[in-house]
Amino acid sequence: PTSFEERAALGAGTSPKDLVRRLEPSVLELEKRLAPLLVVAHAAPCRALRAYLIGAPLLESLHASSSAGAAALADDATSLVELTPSDKIYGFAESIVSLARRSGIVGAGSA
Repeated sequence: PTSFEERAALGAGTSPKDLVRRLEPSVLELEKRLAPLLVVAHAAPCRALRAYLIGAPLLESLHASSSAGAAALADDATSLVELTPSDKIYGFAESIVSLARRSGIVGAGSA
């Protein structure tokens, strides 16, 4: 199984519902923060948090192919996703920062 849903269906991983339940206390704490915050986690929790903050559909956002932001959150990615409060009433603007370009990191599969 390669997708999040396939692993969950086979009992080989956390279901999206379980993931949301596990993240809820952390999200409540994140929302209280006024200062910038760095979140370091595996791809699925980061993608779920990103989906919540930008208002994207959860299940679609769990796939790396769903957007550049989701792809940048792959476990072997050499990027980070910066979410900053947007000018809208609610929501965040997303920017992708390549760490490879800044520090000379060679990504997985690169020579």
